[in-house]
Amino acid sequence: MASESSVGVVVDVAMESETAPQDLEQTIALVTEDGDTRHVRKKLAFESNTIKHLCADLPDDCEVGQIPLAVSTQQLDMMIEFWEKHEGINPHPNPDMKRDLMAEPTIESNMKEMTEWQWEFMNRLSPVDQCEFMKKVNYMDIPPLYHICKFVIANLVNKCESRAEIAEKFHIEQDMTEEQIQKIADDNKWAFET
Repeated sequence: MASESSVGVVVDVAMESETAPQDLEQTIALVTEDGDTRHVRKKLAFESNTIKHLCADLPDDCEVGQIPLAVSTQQLDMMIEFWEKHEGINPHPNPDMKRDLMAEPTIESNMKEMTEWQWEFMNRLSPVDQCEFMKKVNYMDIPPLYHICKFVIANLVNKCESRAEIAEKFHIEQDMTEEQIQKIADDNKWAFET
């Protein structure tokens, strides 16, 4: 039997069996935009607030079937790997670091907090793919992973010495005329002062 959730996504649902829908050891079939299916335990899948809220919209007497997601297979596999790596532990980098939670984190403080595994995990992707992955992580609403993505990309931008270098690194094509660029520079001279 199929049902449409309140967010307009069609999911297959079955009547409750011996296992309650709240059992976090049940699996959910996540279907990528490539058509591949990954069976993931609810406990892991609920690290995504998008999946958690989608499942919360279903009636209590239904089980979740397949959930179509707007992510590629590679992106979903990386999210699952992140969930598995951080299962049962605080996924935030280096919880031993003592800092004022209200203070804005700096590049230097974040670099100390990133684990070696997290650096290697993100650096498997090119800068362009890192940006695309961050957009999909944001869509899936996975705050700890989003924090890591933001930091890695900010770190890459921070290392660039010019706008041209940023455009080259992230494959950004110039779609403005020289006159438009000059007008922006003139209107925002303070941003270009060194």
